[in-house]
Amino acid sequence: MDERHRKEIEQALAAQDGPVRLILGLRPQPARMTRGGAPSPDAFDDRRSYRQALIDHTAEENGEALGALSARVEAMGLAVRIAPAAGMLVVEGAVPDVLRALADPDVGTAQIDTPLPPLRPQED
Repeated sequence: MDERHRKEIEQALAAQDGPVRLILGLRPQPARMTRGGAPSPDAFDDRRSYRQALIDHTAEENGEALGALSARVEAMGLAVRIAPAAGMLVVEGAVPDVLRALADPDVGTAQIDTPLPPLRPQED
C-alpha cells in the first residue's frame, strides 16, 4: 500500500472511538496469478459454469496468501473474515491494531467499512 493512502486512512481512523472495520485487499503478485492459468471459456457449455470456474480459480490462487495474511492479522488481536474470490480480508478491532495490519507487506489496498443505515419501506 502506498504511503499516501496509508496516511489518509490513519487520519480518518484517528478520530474513531471503539472498534473499527477495514477491508484489506491483497497486493497483486504476478507469480501467484499465473499458477495453472485461468480456465478457458471454450471448455464450458454455458457462461454460468465458466463464471463459477473463474471464481473458483481466483479463490484457489488467493487462498494461500490470504491464509498467511489472515494468520498474521489474527495474531495482532483482530477479528478476521476472508473473501477468497475477491482477494480480501475484513478485519475488525482496535484502531492501533488495525493500523499495524496496514503495514503488512501483503496488504495492497484498504478501505474503511462504513455501516449503512437500515432501509425502510416508503410509505404511500
